[in-house]
Amino acid sequence: MYLGIKLPTANLRTMIARTGGDSTVPQIFVDGRYLGTDDTLEDLDREGRLDDILTGLAPPPARPC
Repeated sequence: MYLGIKLPTANLRTMIARTGGDSTVPQIFVDGRYLGTDDTLEDLDREGRLDDILTGLAPPPARPC
């Protein structure tokens, strides 16, 4: 069995910098601003805030939830 492990690339380092250090996948952005992870989306949806963010009626949170 072969297991390939890819070391962090420049693109990955750039994404980690854009998220303030978050290295989990997926990394979700809205209008170029970091929203958070899939857990963040779930939290925002449960709070009733996600639709407003996605339709542009509310800005993404300054920092992920």
